Amino acid sequence: MTEQKEQVLPLFYKNPQAITFEQHGNLGLTGRQNYLFAQKANSIPLVTSEYAVAAKHYPIVFIKDEVKTSLVITGFRDGENVFVNDNGEWAKDQYIPGYVNRYPFIFLEDEANDQLVLCMDVDAEIVNSTGENPLFKDSKPTEFAENALKTCTEYQSYLNATREFVTALIDQDLLVENQAELTAPDGKALRLTGFCVIDETKFKELSDETILDWHKKGWLYLAYAHFVSMSNWAKIAQLTQSDAPVSTETVH
Repeated sequence: MTEQKEQVLPLFYKNPQAITFEQHGNLGLTGRQNYLFAQKANSIPLVTSEYAVAAKHYPIVFIKDEVKTSLVITGFRDGENVFVNDNGEWAKDQYIPGYVNRYPFIFLEDEANDQLVLCMDVDAEIVNSTGENPLFKDSKPTEFAENALKTCTEYQSYLNATREFVTALIDQDLLVENQAELTAPDGKALRLTGFCVIDETKFKELSDETILDWHKKGWLYLAYAHFVSMSNWAKIAQLTQSDAPVSTETVH
């Protein structure tokens, strides 16, 4: 594994390592994992190719720091994903983000060689030496491993497209800090901060030139999907448990 200089690990990942036959030749994955690893995530990264379907299920928000990404909100309290139960089951008929489904695989940067390498969280529960989906056979990557590489390659391209879109939102000064406030069934106040939304007034004031450019790039549709997704705050409110005191939480 390439040394990472005090790098904060990506969400969910505990011990990601670059996959090699020498280190991981005997490893594989068991069948479909549960989603307990995502049970404490109150927000999850989302790429633009997912906006259309995700907008039907979750609020889509933005982070405009150096990460420049979009997220779906999955809970109001830190450490609570209201869509995953104690058995690790995702709520029925709810869209599961691609970031979740690619786990335990991920692309990480190999700074020494200035490239991205396929990594795997070797501490994931479904990774072991007896898994029915081995990574290697006869010292060569299996079809399962090749599919993991393909999935992560596609996701990376979508991630780059997402950063381009969010950067455009920032350049047009469209992102504004926002917070969500809900009242739980028992009357307790819940407040979520640390995220941005698109300022509708500024969006409507975009120049004709920008509107045409964004239309050609498909970005107008992405903005509209974000606006539509705001109706899902009510769903989060209904699913939020009401056994905690008044709190202010931040998107992580």
